[in-house]
Amino acid sequence: MKVNATPVALAAMSLLAVNAVASAADTAGNIKHKGKTRTVTAVYAHHEANTDVIVFNDKASATKATEKKSQSGYAMTSEGLSADAVFYDLAKKGGHPIELTIMDGDEHTVVDLSMLEGGRAGATHFSPASAKVEIVRQDGERIEGSMTYDDGKTTMNLPFAIDKNRVGHAQAQGSSMAPPPPPPPANSRAMLIVAADLLELEINDYYHQHGNRWPTSIDQFHKQPRDPEDRIASQKLGANGVLSIVFEPDAPFVGGKTFVFTPTVMPNGIEWHCSTQGSQDACQ
Repeated sequence: MKVNATPVALAAMSLLAVNAVASAADTAGNIKHKGKTRTVTAVYAHHEANTDVIVFNDKASATKATEKKSQSGYAMTSEGLSADAVFYDLAKKGGHPIELTIMDGDEHTVVDLSMLEGGRAGATHFSPASAKVEIVRQDGERIEGSMTYDDGKTTMNLPFAIDKNRVGHAQAQGSSMAPPPPPPPANSRAMLIVAADLLELEINDYYHQHGNRWPTSIDQFHKQPRDPEDRIASQKLGANGVLSIVFEPDAPFVGGKTFVFTPTVMPNGIEWHCSTQGSQDACQ
């Protein structure tokens, strides 16, 4: 099976809910851009210089990793964590984040609307004139409302109901209930996306940042502990960036299987190919 980094990231959006979201019906939005539709959720909000900046993301594992890092790994200021820091870190971890900047006050004018699409591409900036914002609540603790966008090429519907300065702590409007855990992966491909997607992107980054040299161990680029919920027994890196992942025996769909992800350098980036023993369909 041929697995490209960007399609894998896109598939993850439709299979997983963003971590710590109380109600997908109330907080999940979407963007249709370049013929593709992504589900996104507000994951961070911060007040900066007479504006409120809201960051949306499409990928649960990137949000989860950034939320963990926000607890101790960022340099904090007296005004809290910069929204830009979260925005760029989510992209580095494989997300396709959107950053919405709104003036505070009565008019709620959109100052900037941008998105990071991964790889080496810079931010895509959208026309504020095509955006419409409705605010339900906007104060020092929380912001609630929605933003719609349509410029004839790209459309967005982005609801938000989120406490400020807390990565990943989105809640539905008026909700006081604890957020439910994300749903379990629905098939073997979902398990592989959770296990391999972030590592593949980090290997890609290391290769490009170190003069087209592959890393020789996972510890060189991946500093975060393995999440027990991922059901991985072991993961290791071989020659030429080849990644091997073994799942726990009782993991659903892929229990006890070993999967090998092999990178191939192409003119337009790095492509990943998945293979395994014992099941022709396990990579699909």
